[in-house]
Amino acid sequence: MRLTVNFPRHQSDETTVILVRHAQSVSNLLACYPGCCEQDILTEKGRRSAYLTGLALKKFNINAIYTSPLKRTQQTAIEILAALSTTGSDLPQMRQSKFLQGVDLRAWQGLSFQTVREQFPQDYHDWKQRPQEFQMEVPSQINSEETGNLAVCTRVKKSYFPVLDLYKQAEQFWQEILPRHRGATILVVGQSSTNRALISTALGLEQHLFHSLQQSNCGVSILKFPHISRSSAKLESFNITEHLNEKLPVFEEEEQGLRLLFVASSNIYHQQIQQISQQLKDVPIDFCLTQVINHSQVISEEILRYHPNIMQFQVFNDLLQVWQEKIQDRHQIALASKSDQKIRTGLVIVDELMIKSFLSKVINLSSNQLQNWQLYPEAIHAIYYPLEHPAIVQTVNYHVHL
Repeated sequence: MRLTVNFPRHQSDETTVILVRHAQSVSNLLACYPGCCEQDILTEKGRRSAYLTGLALKKFNINAIYTSPLKRTQQTAIEILAALSTTGSDLPQMRQSKFLQGVDLRAWQGLSFQTVREQFPQDYHDWKQRPQEFQMEVPSQINSEETGNLAVCTRVKKSYFPVLDLYKQAEQFWQEILPRHRGATILVVGQSSTNRALISTALGLEQHLFHSLQQSNCGVSILKFPHISRSSAKLESFNITEHLNEKLPVFEEEEQGLRLLFVASSNIYHQQIQQISQQLKDVPIDFCLTQVINHSQVISEEILRYHPNIMQFQVFNDLLQVWQEKIQDRHQIALASKSDQKIRTGLVIVDELMIKSFLSKVINLSSNQLQNWQLYPEAIHAIYYPLEHPAIVQTVNYHVHL
């Protein structure tokens, strides 16, 4: 198995960082918050997926591997190393970094997502809607004071900001690691929260967008640093799970709302269109939007031959721009409702500029930042709009098999 992404030959001082979320663990299977629990280990499925990820990464000359101190990331890295060992070359050294610890949600540790939603509705809402302002309180210590002949004990609570602390750790990781590995290729195996913070700090994304980047189990994202300065970081691929035989990254936690699959309408060849068509053959599609330009209609006809009788619309740029503003409001999604327990999927065939425009609405990218998101014409990009929470970029540059 391999990741089918075209990567340009990197310069002598260009640093490549491959980010992998740990494989499926027990807490993932139980849909609960693992926190920093040392007892959270990989499932058998997780071990197999981690090994497949290692096979997919064999094409890279990895110089070093970094993990968090947690078992689930270390076990994932060990399985990846087992797959890399089949190349016969020297294996990279595996190191732990305290800056990859992950978000600290100790008050919710071991609780299911559903339990937290029901028992802590306001905290959960703040966690999802305003993660940069979200505070968590936990008992810190017991203070004992003597009053006359009596000893009075009081428990002191500690208040902290989990996401702000996480982003500080990510900054410290980059400051420590990039100068050490200039011109090398390093693999980082972390938790979902860690990887999102690393990507965000590398690309200059704001902290309130913490939940807007999906990280699937064993999802692969790749960053390029032409210099040791993070200001020039470029995203080459994001949350790729094709090496796990997934047509697209699976949904996490919520399963209501609208998903848009984007395909570029320019600079794409017929063979590439056929490959995308095969990739989406078994993916449910409810409607299709195409621009009245370029080869959008030709592309849609090829892809939708496996999806007969779906609704198709041709729209102009101004209409698309109005529409994307509307779907940012969860209450404006007409294709999904509380009573409809289903995700609606739309295929959107537009030019690269329009795809970047949709991405910019989700993660608040400036024109300069957009230049650091290279979109390949033969790739699929996906954005998910849940009903109640901020939109999520599911994948960028999801490639078909070549």
